[in-house]
Amino acid sequence: MLLWEIKRLYPKEFALGQEARAIIAKRLGVELAEDEAGFIALHLVTAQLNSEMPEVMHVTRVMQEILQLVKYQLQLNYDEESLSYQRFVTHLKFFAQRMLTRTVVEDDDVSLHSAVKDNYAKAWKCAETVATHLQKQYQRSLTTEEIMFLAIHIERVRKEGR
Repeated sequence: MLLWEIKRLYPKEFALGQEARAIIAKRLGVELAEDEAGFIALHLVTAQLNSEMPEVMHVTRVMQEILQLVKYQLQLNYDEESLSYQRFVTHLKFFAQRMLTRTVVEDDDVSLHSAVKDNYAKAWKCAETVATHLQKQYQRSLTTEEIMFLAIHIERVRKEGR
């Protein structure tokens, strides 16, 4: 995984890695390369997800695929500093982990699904495209509930990225 990917997908964790570098430099007089902040960030993510490094790499790959698919399908320019983008990335992180562990989110509220589908038609169609991709690549079917939550986050970044 490249450093810029870590910075983009895990900005808070990377910032903590940078703080750790600064503390080490100040207290020990040792200057660590910026890559070390990236490694620290990945260790923080493994702790957050209660996972091992290969799982985090898989989660990151799925996140990147979804971000690219949404970006190109809706022709977006992400504002990576925006709250909507950061929430989307956070949602994708936990979504990808659930996908990896085959944890299913049950369908709860069919009327809410219909409302989201009707009001966020472009985002819903994009979420369905993501679902098709995940089925083809990972043999993982999404529930309507998962599609709905993806659509909500996609709609938020879509509104900002126009």
